Amino acid sequence: MTDNLVPIILRGGGSVYTGYGNVLIELAIELDRRLPVGVWLHDVTMGLPREFTVILEREIPVGYEIYLEITSPMQCAGKMTKAFTVLYTMWEQTKFLNNCHLPEMKSYDLIITPSFLSAEVIKSYLPNALVEVVPLGIDVNRFRYQKRSLKGPIKFCTFGYMSKRKGVDIAIDAFREVSSKRNCYLDIHTTGITLPDEWYEMPKVNIITIPLSRKGVIQWYYDHDVFLATSRGEGFNLPAVEFLSTGGSVIGAPFGGHAMWMGKDFCYPVSFVMTKVTKKAPWQSEKHMFIDELFLDGTSEWAEPNLQEIIDSMIRCIDDRDELALKMKNTEIIRKQFNIQKTTSHLLSVIAKNYKVRKLDDTVKI
Repeated sequence: MTDNLVPIILRGGGSVYTGYGNVLIELAIELDRRLPVGVWLHDVTMGLPREFTVILEREIPVGYEIYLEITSPMQCAGKMTKAFTVLYTMWEQTKFLNNCHLPEMKSYDLIITPSFLSAEVIKSYLPNALVEVVPLGIDVNRFRYQKRSLKGPIKFCTFGYMSKRKGVDIAIDAFREVSSKRNCYLDIHTTGITLPDEWYEMPKVNIITIPLSRKGVIQWYYDHDVFLATSRGEGFNLPAVEFLSTGGSVIGAPFGGHAMWMGKDFCYPVSFVMTKVTKKAPWQSEKHMFIDELFLDGTSEWAEPNLQEIIDSMIRCIDDRDELALKMKNTEIIRKQFNIQKTTSHLLSVIAKNYKVRKLDDTVKI
């Protein structure tokens, strides 16, 4: 890259405490440190911190530009034809939904995704697309390691909105079995979607719907020992990796995005079988359907984690505290491999390798 480049424009969306919003903010900070050009955020949705709003209002100068969009395949803009356009996206199943905006995706010069599964799916639909794999990064200075005491009941947790893909029903079923034999607790943080009444009534289960600040999320991680990543499919699962960065351990199936980081030295991987993606869970109403469960064509698959192995792994966490403590200590591997500085360097090298200079009069309008 040359010194006369003008801004890399970051655009995307997602929850500021569990998704792309955080990634954009951290990425903008790192890119601004490393490049002799401006780095601005544009049109970031769902809860950008107030101190960043001034960046959104700054004028974008004319010149060579890189446009980096971080969003889902369902929501990509696909309109930035006069910039070098980069889409950072991910997918959680073996095929796209039948209403995915492939024409818009075709307009990007470079598509970056955090998992090999996502890359394979994108290439199957867009064989001529330039696709690179770059995992997401964690701000390890924020999500710092904290040793758990492991005294008393083990505290399990899970995080995310309530769609069938997220597999909270699997976590509930496993916890119901384990808690009947062992003393333990399960906290579920959700976005406020109504869940089955029986889940709220289960002993030792606490369902939290109050929004958490970033500091609140980190403290929530510290307050728990093991994250139940029982999802049937993830593009990466940033909260689970953040949890590992803080020194907790994770139980889940190494499918899709999970396969990028889930190691037996610091996690409890379980087996899985591929199953057809179903429209909704038995406990979901049509009102509470999510985008990953709508408009299905009946051909996509995701992973069904082995319930008994999840139960067995939870019991191991409770009964063998020495093994759990060792796995927690080994999370240093995550902090080294997936820190924001390392992944941003990787992202920069990928963009630099593929960057095509645009003419000075090719301006970008957003």
